[in-house]
Amino acid sequence: MIKKLQTLYKVDTKGKLREWTMHIDGASFYAVKGLVDGKLTIDKPTKTSPRMLDEAMQPLPKLKQNWKHKQNSKRNWKVDMLLIQ
Repeated sequence: MIKKLQTLYKVDTKGKLREWTMHIDGASFYAVKGLVDGKLTIDKPTKTSPRMLDEAMQPLPKLKQNWKHKQNSKRNWKVDMLLIQ
């Protein structure tokens, strides 16, 4: 079963709205990103290491930490498109 973290949005330097969503599929994860209502790029899946699996049994806790970092970074990624001005 594929789990999806909440999509983040931002306006890029050209004024276009971008989206970024992290997908978790078992012991692998990948990002789907690109322009809203445009072409989306799907990253090559990354498989977790045995060490990471021993620590968390799945990649979800580490990915949530990375997602929160991206959301709180100075790059203006927001959860809700209505927050973007």
